[in-house]
Amino acid sequence: MTHWRSRLLLAISWLTFTFYSYLHEVGSISLSTADARSVRRSTASNRQLKDSYIVQFFPSENIRPSADRTPVIDDAVHVAFERYLDSSIAGLYTVRHRMTDPRLFFALSLTLHEGANISTLQGFEGVMAIHPITIMDARQVLRPLVRQSNEAVVTPMSKNNTASVLAAVAEAPHRMTGMDRLHAELGGNGIGQLIGIIDLGVDYSLTALNGGKKNGDKCFGDGCPIAGGGALVNDQGNPGWVPDPFADCPLLIHGTHVTGIAIGNDTNQGFVGVAPKARVNLYRLASCTDPFVAVDTVLSAMQRAFHDGVHIISMSISYESGWGSRPIAALASQLVDHGVIIVAANGNDGESGAFYSQSPADAPGVIGAGSVDNDVLLGRTASYVQHGASTDFVYLSAKSIPGNGSPSFPVYVTSKTPSEVNDACQPLPDSTPDLKNFVVLIARSFSCTMDTQINSAVDKGAKRILIYNRNRLGKVYADVYADVGADLHVALIDENVGVDIVNAINAGGKISISFAAQTNVAVNNPVTGRMISYFSQTGPSFDLRITGSVSAPGGSILSTFPVVLGQVGADSGTSMSTPYIASSIAAYRSVKGNSETPAQIRSAITTTATPIAFAANQSILESVARQAGGLINVYAAVKRLTNVWPDRLHLNDTDDFQATQTLSFTNIGPKETQLFTMKHLPAGTIFTAGDKGLYSWNAGPLVPVSEHQTSIEFAPSTFSLAPGAKQIVKAVFKSPSVDQEKIPIFSGFVKAESNTPFGSLTIPYMGVAARLGKIPVLNLNGTSTYFQPSLVEPVGDQSICDDRHSYNLSDDTQLPTLKFQMFAGSRLVTVDLVQANTTFKPTIALQCGHRETSLVSPNDGVLGNVVTLIDLPRDDLQYAVAGPNYTDFKGASKPIPNGHYRFILKALRLDQPSNVSSSYETYVSHAFHIKRP
Repeated sequence: MTHWRSRLLLAISWLTFTFYSYLHEVGSISLSTADARSVRRSTASNRQLKDSYIVQFFPSENIRPSADRTPVIDDAVHVAFERYLDSSIAGLYTVRHRMTDPRLFFALSLTLHEGANISTLQGFEGVMAIHPITIMDARQVLRPLVRQSNEAVVTPMSKNNTASVLAAVAEAPHRMTGMDRLHAELGGNGIGQLIGIIDLGVDYSLTALNGGKKNGDKCFGDGCPIAGGGALVNDQGNPGWVPDPFADCPLLIHGTHVTGIAIGNDTNQGFVGVAPKARVNLYRLASCTDPFVAVDTVLSAMQRAFHDGVHIISMSISYESGWGSRPIAALASQLVDHGVIIVAANGNDGESGAFYSQSPADAPGVIGAGSVDNDVLLGRTASYVQHGASTDFVYLSAKSIPGNGSPSFPVYVTSKTPSEVNDACQPLPDSTPDLKNFVVLIARSFSCTMDTQINSAVDKGAKRILIYNRNRLGKVYADVYADVGADLHVALIDENVGVDIVNAINAGGKISISFAAQTNVAVNNPVTGRMISYFSQTGPSFDLRITGSVSAPGGSILSTFPVVLGQVGADSGTSMSTPYIASSIAAYRSVKGNSETPAQIRSAITTTATPIAFAANQSILESVARQAGGLINVYAAVKRLTNVWPDRLHLNDTDDFQATQTLSFTNIGPKETQLFTMKHLPAGTIFTAGDKGLYSWNAGPLVPVSEHQTSIEFAPSTFSLAPGAKQIVKAVFKSPSVDQEKIPIFSGFVKAESNTPFGSLTIPYMGVAARLGKIPVLNLNGTSTYFQPSLVEPVGDQSICDDRHSYNLSDDTQLPTLKFQMFAGSRLVTVDLVQANTTFKPTIALQCGHRETSLVSPNDGVLGNVVTLIDLPRDDLQYAVAGPNYTDFKGASKPIPNGHYRFILKALRLDQPSNVSSSYETYVSHAFHIKRP
């Protein structure tokens, strides 16, 4: 399936927001404006903030050293800019955020009111770039899915009291990552570390987050686990600093959950986070009354975190990119350069396939967080009753299903066909009774998502829903898919139990289910536990960088919820693995000290991680494009005796294959000489495109195969290394055979195997067995009435296939519109306005109709620019709209005169020089008339 979404998403299971910018070179600011613009068609929850922009200024020359974290306030440019605005459009603008540190993203964001025009912003001499402000709706939920396998079903692990079982479940991720040993043996609890979490607010009245006080007692500021931070918006959702990040509403539950993962500590419940002695500054991005989060708010929060002196920033935020260069990503890289360690979510669009890297995780220097599934989940016992005989079973849920004083509830099955593939994927029939007093039983579907199934039952009044699993699917908390705070209880049960109940009902039996006597149970997840989560994003970037660093537990994670919402809950996403990795670094630093740079710490956790197989009981390794370095092992990182640089190897594509790579190893152990043997651990190759023909990306998760793999020759292949000594190793890779249509990504690990415990390291590598410059960047797929690229009707999108359409430019909804969609990403896309009789010869023919205007002009007849876009992601859908003005090549806005025109679309192909005309795919549209009234 091709996705046209462009998101900036708070990457759990929740938050999605589009983010793109018009960034221009000095002296050629050519913007999409009210006069000449490019518009992305979007839903109400995924859109640009009306008439709102970030104005980025050239930084001044007085830049302080990077070690200095003192806030720098250079108001001179901002004051001059606001004076300029007051002289031009006084009273017609409102400032949103001022970012006054010239070392960082130096900018001011504002909203223009009626009567003001973006061209005024362009007129100020110090403007470097202007970016539209895009927002996201925090209520929009992105639900992860799970992977098929052939493993066994649920097996109860232990039965005990609530606290011990909760402790066993909460401790499971720590056993997966070596954190349990770091806590127990080395005292790695994060003491002395300050983590900045940029998120959606936190309930600091929880026992787990208030320093051990009783639930309901707030603790914020000095001496408290939540030591600082605040809200970047007030309670009405308007921009403005409020020095309090508290939130306990369902909309902002995400911040409390991720904070609990990082530093939660409730000894009564046996719940301990990754770094329970670290402190957190939380920066709240939204309010309970206004669910929208804006890009400038995120930028402002990042700068506040830097000035507040945080050591590590956790950002469960991602937006479609492929390049790692947009403002949030650029600021993230700047902060890393200034010594701040930044961990960002890789994203939850694993089903979208490869080359789908997300920013800021793909920004240079940032630690990108992938997700693995938890291997132990919380279960509870219930029983079903038939003819007076009771049979116990286990259901998986972060919260118990209440009996409400009833001894049992009758069962309603939405399909009497056992394990029906499409069960409840469509609305239930009108004959369905009111399901309020039933337990509704649904078979987990392969063809629709669990939230679709849940909503089908909820629409008929369901309050208690049991979804019976497929034996080949991993275990999940089904309640993750239900609305938070709703009077609704959803749980997953074993397939055998569900089938037995359906068969009994088909045989005429009356089945009821009782939740009266419940016992907590820790349940193993052997199918997908410790495997890369289905939803975890797949890279690489379009400049062929490995965009993640390591993966951590993120699937089915139990953590804190606000007091009013039950105190404990589960969620899934790379949003969960992000604070896990950030707080792992805090725990690491509390043992190792603060002397290591962000790059050194990234290397430490990447090269000591554990490479992950694609599926349980399979030897083939998951692609580095998904897992990066593998599953983080913090204990091994702390105990390691060897350093290596670089921590990843980029082999590039076939045309620019980087066959010879150099690795530098250092023995940092105090005593022993280590003996090393160089080994190759190839991962499976993934085919990223072509299964459904040209212009189709293969849906994920992509199954790795033992094809198109590389071989490596090492020199030396063995060596000894005394304490403090260094060794250079040359690794020569063989280029795999080319498969241009399928665009294979090959990858794996170079392993330096030591004879000493904690001396071995694995270094991920990745390349593409295709020619990047030959990959199409514009998508030419269409239908019999909808073509692309093409001139389209402004309303309805139907393609225009003649040269006779006329526009008077007086109606803003009826303007010349060019529709185009990217296949791959592109560094540079331009749409220009030209005379209809241009002689320009495009590389892409008209997609419908034929050219009716003769070519008699002696030149290309370029009038000016409609829009210039940079760093577009794959699958991006754009509508370039002309009128009433255009931008000439000196940056001036001018009225479009009456005439006969066409659009010229130019898209730079991957890995090609922008100053060579043959580097572009080009298209010339049908002609259209402009006749002003």
